[in-house]
Amino acid sequence: MKCLNNVEQIAQNLSQEKLDNKVLRKIKNLLSNKYLEKAKQRLSALESDNLSEKNLLFYYFLQARYYVKLYRQDNDVEHLEWANDYMDDVFHKAYKYNIKIRDNRYYYTRAYVKFQLSKLVWDEDRKPWLLSKAKSITEKALRFYPNNPSFNWLQTQFIV
Repeated sequence: MKCLNNVEQIAQNLSQEKLDNKVLRKIKNLLSNKYLEKAKQRLSALESDNLSEKNLLFYYFLQARYYVKLYRQDNDVEHLEWANDYMDDVFHKAYKYNIKIRDNRYYYTRAYVKFQLSKLVWDEDRKPWLLSKAKSITEKALRFYPNNPSFNWLQTQFIV
């Protein structure tokens, strides 16, 4: 009986993980289609403490994307700061959970946010550090995605 309960629990967890992933993909579509407020409402409704490790990374990534899009809409540096924090959380949690991130959009978003922040932050000591991190992320990503136009564009921004 104990074994049967464990199997049922595992099946229930997998089912919940798939459901959560489906919800996150729908939120991603909302962000892609510029329904920012609806996406934010749905992100806020999720209980991140109950998400699986992979879905938690996806959740943080979507939070970062939301703030990047908000930054593009109103040019508030604070939104980039939030996006930067979420992208750092993605990579710290991936390291903690020993998850290999294979989606190049995660790397690009992280590099792009750090690059934009390096141009906008008030703290002069932080600017070169952010630019250095953005360059490093871009260079590493170009080794794996040499023909990616986003990374190629970002690399040209460092030369200027």
